[in-house]
Amino acid sequence: MHSTWLISKPEGRETLLSIKSLINLSSDLMAAAWKNWKIRIRYPEWLISELIDSTLYLIMFSVGALIFLPSFSSIQGSFVVNSLVWGFVFMVNFGYAIWSLGFSLQAENRAGTLEHVFLAPASRLAFIVGSGFQSFATGALLIVILLPVISLLLGIPIIIQDIVLLIVSYAVMIVMMLGFGIIFASLIWLLRTPEGIGSLTYFLVMIFASVFVPATTLQEPLRIIVSLFPLTYPIDVIRYFAIGTPTLFEPMLELFFTCVLSLVMFFFGLLTFRIIERRLKRGGTLISF
Repeated sequence: MHSTWLISKPEGRETLLSIKSLINLSSDLMAAAWKNWKIRIRYPEWLISELIDSTLYLIMFSVGALIFLPSFSSIQGSFVVNSLVWGFVFMVNFGYAIWSLGFSLQAENRAGTLEHVFLAPASRLAFIVGSGFQSFATGALLIVILLPVISLLLGIPIIIQDIVLLIVSYAVMIVMMLGFGIIFASLIWLLRTPEGIGSLTYFLVMIFASVFVPATTLQEPLRIIVSLFPLTYPIDVIRYFAIGTPTLFEPMLELFFTCVLSLVMFFFGLLTFRIIERRLKRGGTLISF
């Protein structure tokens, strides 16, 4: 892998990426994603175990919620299960952002290959983002498999009202997850022992993003707090285009706002990564976990 993010002029000025550097960057991204896919292919039991664990987790969680409803097959029960399913879809991807993308550098360190990653003439950011591509692709594969399985096991149809805008909303969510994962991976360089922070972050997002219930059903002041949290909006629009639950704002306006938030978080993640990387390079502690 060989790329540079910026090409300097002889006088030291930095110029925009050339077409060649963009091609090299794309090559780095694909190489990083393919490296992780080869690991998955080599150990297929990992994917199978994720599928089984995820299915059992959602079924137990759904049954625990539906036990308080009048009838398991009622319309109300159907909407509750669908709300749980799409919240689960969100948390699957957020889990990949935290545990796979966010911990990618630490995983390389434990495998004894982190030094090789930083010595290679390739962008470290491309390595992390490429790892994220593989993780979210795995998440999408799990979701495609899980949705019909859950529908069959629970006997409740999965509701999708607008599949095109649902896919758009899902893609926007992935961009935001990439940005969040890059920020988390950057902060791991400073935290050094981030497992507890990862678990706490996962739990807090589950609450403050209103993952399993529509944000519009919350009472004040929790609704105001939830509306200030950026990760609230991807699941809010996904749930609307899937099952038609009310959104905090007008649906198309909220979708546009979510797109803007996703891009802001993604580029903020890139900026955070560059700043922390340069800081650790100056201190000589870049790869010391």
